[in-house]
Amino acid sequence: ITASRGTIYDRGGNILAISATAETVFLSPLELAEELADEETTWTADFLAENLGRILDVNPESILQKMERTYSQYEVVKLRAEEAVANEVRTFLNENDIRGVYLVTDAKRYYPYSTLASHIVGFVGTDNTGLYGLEARYEEALEGQTGLVVTARDNAGNDMLYAYEKYYGAANGNDLVLTIDTTVQYYLESGLAELVDKFEAAEGATGIVINVNTG
Repeated sequence: ITASRGTIYDRGGNILAISATAETVFLSPLELAEELADEETTWTADFLAENLGRILDVNPESILQKMERTYSQYEVVKLRAEEAVANEVRTFLNENDIRGVYLVTDAKRYYPYSTLASHIVGFVGTDNTGLYGLEARYEEALEGQTGLVVTARDNAGNDMLYAYEKYYGAANGNDLVLTIDTTVQYYLESGLAELVDKFEAAEGATGIVINVNTG
């Protein structure tokens, strides 16, 4: 159960980084092989790969390769698909009665101000772990604690004769409030970019923000 990563704000409460709900699409090659072996199945592997590839903007050939790993029950097709895309996948699966492809709730990181203060805020990797800047520096505070649902299965992934399930809830990450002001930061970065271009500063430039009355 994915924990929601903490939000990063500027001093005025403007959001510099936030996590929103997305859905990861994965397939179970083992289940798909069983479905395709069933004479009543009306769809083919090519049909599934072509349509999933079209909806998710993924190479259909890579999907077919994942489907060949029939020893596996978990092959990721698309990490953190947008809600509209995930809904389109869900509709496609339901309309064609396809079993063996699943969607699980995940989180995706967004930066509303794009590259503004990006060298300070940093960014996360594909696993939502901070790799640079404050995202990395305050990883432990921002990441939260992932939850789990533990169930009993046999070695083939089937439910056991007795029911067992235990739920461990996720704990969301802490928020981070910076001393940065997005408006001041915008004018600083714009001014620097203009001067770098004007004077052809090959090694870049550095700017500071101070109180002109006190330094």
